[in-house]
Amino acid sequence: MGHDATITTNPDLLLARRAARADAQAWEEIVARFGERIYNLAYRFAGNSGEAEELAQDVFLKLYQNLGRYRGDVPFVGWALRLSRNACIDYFRHHRRRVQSEVSEEPLQFLPSDDDPHQETWLAHRRQLVHRTLADMSEGQATIIALCDLQGWSYDEAAAFLEVPLGTVKSRLNRARRELFQRIESKLQETHGTDRSPREEAAR
Repeated sequence: MGHDATITTNPDLLLARRAARADAQAWEEIVARFGERIYNLAYRFAGNSGEAEELAQDVFLKLYQNLGRYRGDVPFVGWALRLSRNACIDYFRHHRRRVQSEVSEEPLQFLPSDDDPHQETWLAHRRQLVHRTLADMSEGQATIIALCDLQGWSYDEAAAFLEVPLGTVKSRLNRARRELFQRIESKLQETHGTDRSPREEAAR
């Protein structure tokens, strides 16, 4: 009796239960309520419309599959966006070897420069080097760099997305960048022993 009363007095829980029982109207209401927000989140994370649509579809699939787990103890919007966040992180973990987003100047400035007059070609090479190195790093380090340096999120946005304090984002990002620079330095020394290292370039 008590549990049934909770369902009937909690519109979020009632909506989730209806959608979980394949009620098409209830599911359409959920999509209408959260579709734009989830797509915008996917776009911010994927960086282009094609991958954003793929990611948004994946998020909605996971949302539908997990409707039965929603208990109504937190607002449905918070529950849905937290699940969306986790789906975005999973997407990045499984696709980061082929994600080719723009890279901010922060990590690029420590890579060796080149006198090649085709500057854009060289910049593309440096971005590829960052992406290849990022693919070999831990999930946590790769994620924080992806958010702040690849996708251009602010510290505040990254903190809200990861649900951690602002100071934690800053310290994690600093550690991840140092690890990225060290790995790139090692790669460059292996392939071009006489080239300037990122540290030497930064000291110039």
